[in-house]
Formats: sequence, structure tokens, C-alpha cells
Amino acid sequence: MFQPYLTAADETLLNLIGKGIQRGITITAPGFYAPQGREVRAQNSIPNFIELLRAFRAGKHRITNLEMETAGIYALSKIFGHKALSVNAILASRVKFEFSKDPQRTIDRTIEHVLSCL
Repeated sequence: MFQPYLTAADETLLNLIGKGIQRGITITAPGFYAPQGREVRAQNSIPNFIELLRAFRAGKHRITNLEMETAGIYALSKIFGHKALSVNAILASRVKFEFSKDPQRTIDRTIEHVLSCL
């Protein structure tokens, strides 16, 4: 059964760190294989999951990332009164079938951007 919930980044952090970088919606999936649209031996319970994510639009917003941690971090930060923001170095796009040619540089540039904003 598919039971999504929504949570958001801290607006102050988003405005501070999100300047000049692509913003989008991160989908958090509870697993690495089927929940992220990968098929190993069994078919996924949601056919064409990646295509559905790719086609999704909410006004000017679209889904730009799929991973396993962000929603949990956001939910816990709200419960405990902390601020949280997910900044992701996108190394692979299953939607576009593109992969970073220099993943370490992509990661380093992302870290440098965040540190320069703080």
C-alpha cells in the first residue's frame, strides 16, 4: 500500500542556501530497489514509477530527486524544533539515464556552495 506524506525544508535555510541552485521536490522512498523504481527479479507494485515521477508537476515545481533519507530528517527536525534542509549532489538521473562524469567534483562543488552560504 502506498501512503505518502508531505513535509518541507526549513524556509529560512532554503532561502539562505537555495539561492543560485536548482530547487525541486525530493521524493523519499523507504528502500533502495523497488521503492526507487528499480527491478531486480520481481515487478514493481507501481508500474512506470520513474515515468510517473518525471511527469509530475505542481505549478512550477517538479520532482528532481529520489532518495531514502530526506523526509525522515525533515520530520524529526520538525518534531524536535530543529531546522533542516536537504542539498543534494545529483550524480545519476534514472529519468534521463545520465550520470555525472566527475562525481567527486559534483560533490565538492555542492559542499563548497553550502559552506559559502553559511
